[in-house]
Amino acid sequence: MSTTAGVWNGVALETDPRIGEFQADPAAYMEQRAGAWRSGDLAQEQARILKQKNQSLRLTLKTFLGLLRGK
Repeated sequence: MSTTAGVWNGVALETDPRIGEFQADPAAYMEQRAGAWRSGDLAQEQARILKQKNQSLRLTLKTFLGLLRGK
């Protein structure tokens, strides 16, 4: 796997909320993820992650469009 310009495995790291969660508290992040995997409700966990990604992407897009309008 190669890392290029903030992109890993097709996911832009700047828009992935899991990166921020991990950087804030790695131990808590790993414990939370392990609990989610142990619960067996993977569909719910995937839905939660997708919702976070969408919120982050919307915020990034809103900021970008705001910058374009300001020019």
